[in-house]
Amino acid sequence: MKRVWSDDQRLSAHSFLVGYLLASFAAGFMLMVHPLLTSPQVRGFDANVLAWLFTLVVYVFTGACVSFLVGMFAAIPAIPLIISLRFVGLTGPAPHALAGAGAAVAATAEVDMLIPFDGNHIDWSTIAVGAVAGLVYWIAFRRVRTVLASRRPLEQA
Repeated sequence: MKRVWSDDQRLSAHSFLVGYLLASFAAGFMLMVHPLLTSPQVRGFDANVLAWLFTLVVYVFTGACVSFLVGMFAAIPAIPLIISLRFVGLTGPAPHALAGAGAAVAATAEVDMLIPFDGNHIDWSTIAVGAVAGLVYWIAFRRVRTVLASRRPLEQA
């Protein structure tokens, strides 16, 4: 049976998918933790164990949902940026961080156009979350590609 994709293309596709999912999760969870750290109303949590457990479950579930939304809205600007970085040959951490920040700004502008919120939501925290997501993508892409490339290919019958 003839393969549709070569081994190198298959490695790139798997590395891209895993890297993009991990970057989306990192951005979603950072967006969930950011209000906790910067809110002046946060005075600490209850000493009750159930309150801690409830808070943990709510933030993990909401973080996963926000990660899905981040991945969905950031895909439109991020995929062309990632492809152009690969095409030009810029594969270092700085270009990926800048591309992540640019994708975050573009995705936030896209959401602001679709859903009429009051005010501008593009601030430094959005840019920082995008830059961290770009770095997470860069680390995950390289690591997954290295791990998959080191595995022996299955012997064909």
